[in-house]
Amino acid sequence: MIKISVIIPVYNVEQYLPKCLDSVLNQTLKDIEIICINDESPDNCAQILEEYQKRDSRIIILNQKNSGQGSARNRGLEIAKGKYIQFLDSDDFYEPTCCEEMYNLMEQHKDIDVACFDCNIIYDAYEEHQKYDNDYFRMKYMGKKRNIPAMAHQLVDVNCWNKIFRKSFLDKYKIYFPEKLHYEDVGFFWFWITKVSYIYFYQKKLTNYLRRKGSFLGEIYEKKSKTIFDAFAVNELIYKDLCKSNKWNEYKTAFIRSYLMKIRWLIECFPIDARKEKRRLINLCASFLSQFDLLDFQLSEEEFNLYNNV
Repeated sequence: MIKISVIIPVYNVEQYLPKCLDSVLNQTLKDIEIICINDESPDNCAQILEEYQKRDSRIIILNQKNSGQGSARNRGLEIAKGKYIQFLDSDDFYEPTCCEEMYNLMEQHKDIDVACFDCNIIYDAYEEHQKYDNDYFRMKYMGKKRNIPAMAHQLVDVNCWNKIFRKSFLDKYKIYFPEKLHYEDVGFFWFWITKVSYIYFYQKKLTNYLRRKGSFLGEIYEKKSKTIFDAFAVNELIYKDLCKSNKWNEYKTAFIRSYLMKIRWLIECFPIDARKEKRRLINLCASFLSQFDLLDFQLSEEEFNLYNNV
């Protein structure tokens, strides 16, 4: 029986991929499958994957036309046979006992569909963001907790690579990643956190997350990102899902608070002279927010002012 499927999207990471794969192959839990989706990587990733597959049959390679991480992860989910699902980015790596510890935890708690574990952050670049990272990634809870709407805004990080999911839960609610959009992890996060009853918070650093130049987040930090509008396309999908699943009234304040925070953060990620893009972003957000009554949300004074300014 396959206990855990580890899904790894692969694109332009030949420098980091061997360490990533080694960390999964050397897990103390052996009953795993490693699904690697080559997203038409332009470097030597395809050859590296083939070499590793020859060494270990637990590695499954899927090749696809370049479609982004969301599509790659969805393809992995489609074929995964594990009882549980974990995700790993191809420039990151696990601690040796990660899969075993998380598998045992989920087996001990049958009413838990999602569990979070802690991470080490390794800085090849952007150490100036360490204070923010420490606060954002700091686990705010410990042990088994009943899910509350407030968790969806800044109390649980949106990443998928520091969590384990019961596959039957993902299948039941048809939880997926938005495709051909960046910020797909935000959509996936909202899709699962609005459906789950309990979350387990395991305060042990079992994965290693690399901050590096050339990454998606690095482009944002350096004001080079061309995908900022994707964030709000994903927000539209989240809003539609909240309405479709009858969760809007329960999660509306958390959603709007998150939406406003995203405006404030991403407007600063444009180059200084990108006035047209900034205006377009504000108009897009104003159009979306204008359908709501300000008094329907429990916002702080700062959030009210931002809402009105937009």
